[in-house]
Amino acid sequence: MAVREETGRTASGQAAREARIVEYEREKDEPSKAKVADRSHLEDASFKDAMALLGSDTKKK
Repeated sequence: MAVREETGRTASGQAAREARIVEYEREKDEPSKAKVADRSHLEDASFKDAMALLGSDTKKK
């Protein structure tokens, strides 16, 4: 993580407020890939019912 302080001037030449900027790199999250690959929700009955309702709306157009 890197932290840097910045100051600047406004258009009228007055000192601007300091802004603290924090930069970081997100760590690789392997479990999230497993969640994305998990497609078991596609077999859930309530999911199928919801998709059937949504699908019937788009087909009427």
